[in-house]
Amino acid sequence: MSIRAVDIRPALDTVERYADRVTDLAGVRRLCGMIATCLRADAFNYGLRQSDGFVHPELVFLSSFPEALIRHYREADLVQVDAVVDYAYRHVLPATWDEAWARCGSEASRRRVMPVFQEYGFHAGLVVPVHGACGRLSVLSLGRRRGSPPSRGVHDEAMPALYLATRLHEAAMRVVAPPQRTIPGLTGRERQCLAWAAEGKTAWETARILGIAERTVTFHLRNACVKLGVSNRQQAVARAIALGLMATAIQDLPEPG
Repeated sequence: MSIRAVDIRPALDTVERYADRVTDLAGVRRLCGMIATCLRADAFNYGLRQSDGFVHPELVFLSSFPEALIRHYREADLVQVDAVVDYAYRHVLPATWDEAWARCGSEASRRRVMPVFQEYGFHAGLVVPVHGACGRLSVLSLGRRRGSPPSRGVHDEAMPALYLATRLHEAAMRVVAPPQRTIPGLTGRERQCLAWAAEGKTAWETARILGIAERTVTFHLRNACVKLGVSNRQQAVARAIALGLMATAIQDLPEPG
């Protein structure tokens, strides 16, 4: 799936202008279709994991693949063995479906998944992951039917594909992100104590590192738990990471003593 930059510049301009005007999921779907057309793909799957939950994250899924294909895929629970999905979680660069299977899949799994797509005429594709802030992930998977123009390799298309997927991610987040919540404000000491807890340090060890009393560390961790609405320091660490509150904690840490 390879397009020369000179060929897609007008299409890129069109996608950019439209991406800035997207206001609802119908617009996100249309944007997916525009990107697929720009990259000469025949169908798209777009998935967005957009919440900070771990067990039941909020997911958005849009697709132009045949409904029967998607139904078969879901009923067989193929997402659990699909190397294209696994690749998106593990990597940041675009890859062809073949490359994703070579890096993350097994032959047995491939024999389960790929015939489902081939049955509906899709024999090749491109996967473009976008890893956003606070653990958010979006995946654009583009399928191509047999007889489409031959691919000259993922390297020729990686830059425009990644750029377009990033624009798609920004537009989708603008639409589907939950209403702005009040993010709890952690003090510098609370973030420091949580950061060392995330490294596996006990309250006593953290106290030695920060040069404060152990009971002070416990006090800061207890306060962080209250602010984050959790019951223990392990949950507090997980919640702080998910909310992006730990991003600056390490910058404040002194060297371990």
